[in-house]
Amino acid sequence: MIQAIVIALIISWMLDYAQYAITKFNYDNNFNGKGCIESVLNGMALAPMQYRVAIPWLYRIFPYYEIIKIFMMVFGLFTMYLMAEIVYSGYGLQTMFITALIYVINFQFDYIEQYLELGIWALFVIGTFTGNLYLLFGCIIAGSLNRETTGFLPLMYLLATGNVMVTWWLIGCLLGVMALLRVIYGIKRSYLDDGVFVGQEVFKGKNHLSKNITDIKKGLRWFLSPIWYAIFMVVLVCAAIVWGIFPKGLHYASFVAIPFIIVLLCRAMFREGVRIMLPLSVFIVPFINGVLRVN
Repeated sequence: MIQAIVIALIISWMLDYAQYAITKFNYDNNFNGKGCIESVLNGMALAPMQYRVAIPWLYRIFPYYEIIKIFMMVFGLFTMYLMAEIVYSGYGLQTMFITALIYVINFQFDYIEQYLELGIWALFVIGTFTGNLYLLFGCIIAGSLNRETTGFLPLMYLLATGNVMVTWWLIGCLLGVMALLRVIYGIKRSYLDDGVFVGQEVFKGKNHLSKNITDIKKGLRWFLSPIWYAIFMVVLVCAAIVWGIFPKGLHYASFVAIPFIIVLLCRAMFREGVRIMLPLSVFIVPFINGVLRVN
């Protein structure tokens, strides 16, 4: 385990050094990076960034942006290692290396909370597999303070276990934290209400379905298009059930990817989909491991 932490630390330091070279000119942006964290702390950020307070609260206590980013990268890698060792009985180091490669795909965007989100999802999978309710509710609370995609975790638990009562408690906990954040910071308008530049285009409004479909038809950035990620997830769900790669229950949990992708297609900018779909690595990486193991 110590070896895994050291390797994760070395990988994360190298990745952070590389990402800084790519995103340093975007450092003070109000929508991501250090600038977004400062906007949240000042109460001046718009939705949904204002409610993603986990990293900003940590930054208030320990104001060293790059060190926090390295720590969160390590957290994501190491929790993926733990998930592989506990849930899949091995392939922990291989899981970390594959996850690090997925990190690189997201380098053009400077969102520290993505790495924390991945770690929370990995721990939630462990909690679902082991039946540890303390871990499950801890992940819901921490995830609710981090990103709104935590809303998919209760559904994942329900698909994996069929336990309706615990699912409702998880949903209640999630809604309670979200409500508390809105009491603290008030109801904020969306940053997309006024439009935001993404590349050379302006995105405005909350429904991006028609724009996303147009982008897919045009083959925009086709080589790295999230459509490949989405297609891969559908193939993954089917193949994993057939091959029995996932432990009992978790192959059903992987179906959470389908509503996740549908919501992404309708409500987010699909060209950023690979970044947003990072937490689905809790299914993708074990699937890749399983394929390598079968072969």
